[in-house]
This record gives sequence, structure tokens and C-alpha cells, in this order.
Amino acid sequence: MLLGAAVLLALAVVCGTWLYNDGILVLRRLHATKDMPDPAGGHWLLGHLLLLLAKPMTSFKTFHEWAETYGPVYRVRFLCRPVVVVTDPDLYQPLLRSGPAKLPKYTAPYKMFEV
Repeated sequence: MLLGAAVLLALAVVCGTWLYNDGILVLRRLHATKDMPDPAGGHWLLGHLLLLLAKPMTSFKTFHEWAETYGPVYRVRFLCRPVVVVTDPDLYQPLLRSGPAKLPKYTAPYKMFEV
């Protein structure tokens, strides 16, 4: 009984710490992008995910319409996380040309294909 309570307490501390740290990161990202325009109609928890999942075959049109309305750089939210959308190639081209030192590749999806 005492061991079960200790395990439950340890699990609660680990989960609480993880949620606290993740919550701090989300708040920092929201604050960093607060001055960017974002489309109206986002859900308070799911963000703009529902708008895009409602018509998945035409979501690219939705992004295009938002770019025409809000400009070449705007913010959308997916599951409370802000995502910056850049639609002007002249803005992101210097970053892409700067090489892997400035823009490292996220390799986790590729590791499952390694032999």
C-alpha cells in the first residue's frame, strides 16, 4: 500500500513537472508571436486544427486565403501551439541557404528507416 502511494506520488511529480515545463514553453511561444496576425475562428484548445480538418482536401486553399488576408507571415495555432507560417520565398530563402549549421534537420522520423 505504501509502495503504491510512493509510485503514484512519483508519477504525479514527473507528470506535473512535464506539464509545467511544457506549459511554460507554450506561453513563451504565444508571447513571442503575440503581435503576429492570426486568423479568427480558432478553438480555444485545438486552435485552427478543426478549421483545417473540416475540409482536408482544400486546406491549402485555406492557407492561401489566410496569406492574402493576413500577409506573407502569420500565426496559426495547432493544439494551443503557435505555428508561424511564411508564404513568401524571399523571406525564408536566406535561412534555407544558410546550411545545416543554422537549420538542423529533425532526424527522429528518419531513424526508424536506418538499418
